[in-house]
Amino acid sequence: MVAGKLNGVWAFQIENDYAEKYNESLPPKWIEIVRDSGVVNASDLGHSFVVTPVTNENSDENSFNTEDEICRSKEEMSSYHSVNDDIMKNKNPVFEIPIKFIKKRKTKNEKIFNGILKKLNEICNINENEFDLFGKSVAVHLKKMPIERALACKEKLLNIIVEERLNHEYIEISDTCSITSNNDASRSSSPSWSEMVLKPVSWDFDSSED
Repeated sequence: MVAGKLNGVWAFQIENDYAEKYNESLPPKWIEIVRDSGVVNASDLGHSFVVTPVTNENSDENSFNTEDEICRSKEEMSSYHSVNDDIMKNKNPVFEIPIKFIKKRKTKNEKIFNGILKKLNEICNINENEFDLFGKSVAVHLKKMPIERALACKEKLLNIIVEERLNHEYIEISDTCSITSNNDASRSSSPSWSEMVLKPVSWDFDSSED
């Protein structure tokens, strides 16, 4: 329909001829399909399209442009790879982390981790005695009580512990005071060296000798 018609054919004429010849209509986007195939050109004139055949000059020009694009893309890719290779070859070693530093840091982190693990093992390996178990048992009972009763029991237990501690300290203070008073009494009963030196000597003579 379009071959040999350099001035082109209106799109609606092609649709009418196709319908008369094949008794069916062209698909809605047939212009885009044939234009993308490169067989014909379709120019939009606003109210309709004008379909013109693709000449050899246009096809040669299109192929030439395609070859130019392929060559240009190849050159760009080759230049990109060459630049990338230069960057990798001339890579500055200053930005590389020394192996010694990595090993030293790893050793330091291992020491810190081992120290923490050792402390945790020491805490976990503490042997519990009867008092530890008693404390846990008291805590379990207090948790089961209503909050008012639990607080009252807690206060009573604390008062007992405080009273016992004060009694123990009072006994220690009393013992210390008694020892101090005994020492002071022994010092006061025995004469000092200065008293013995300064005390006048009395001589007792027998009168019968006269």
